Amino acid sequence: HARYDLARRSWIPDPEIRVETRQFSGRAASSLEFDTGLFFNLPWLNRPKYKAAIDEARHNVEAAQQELAARENETLGLIRNQLKKIEVTQHHYETFRDNIVPLARQTVRAVQSAYATDKAGFQELLTAQRTANEVESELQQHLADYLSAIAELEAIVGVGPEPSPAPNTNP
Repeated sequence: HARYDLARRSWIPDPEIRVETRQFSGRAASSLEFDTGLFFNLPWLNRPKYKAAIDEARHNVEAAQQELAARENETLGLIRNQLKKIEVTQHHYETFRDNIVPLARQTVRAVQSAYATDKAGFQELLTAQRTANEVESELQQHLADYLSAIAELEAIVGVGPEPSPAPNTNP
């Protein structure tokens, strides 16, 4: 906007006052003369030059406004996508924490009971424990993905939000 305003102001005549001195040395004595003058530039006589400067400045302002709008839309899209990612990773974490991990632990306990009464083999017990460990590992991965998504949002926005409502990490 400043360049546009400056281009518009250049259309206004600028008065200029000049005072010049000249010294003459002659045969008898030197003399001192003063020339004074009041000058005005008349930009109206060079209309195409000033109109082009105003048009260029106006075009630059419009281009900057369009660039700003594009950046705002891009940023809003990034934020929207990141919020969706946070929502999905939080849902995955909570599903594992509330449903899948408890089922895996329950399965281990059931197979341990069956193994103690010789109704299940050692291989079944190992498989149940390995599955439970994998499920708990996946639970931790979903928590890491969730926290990473929050950190990415903070980077997009440029500041960290107030303490985020992290999902309950007690399985």
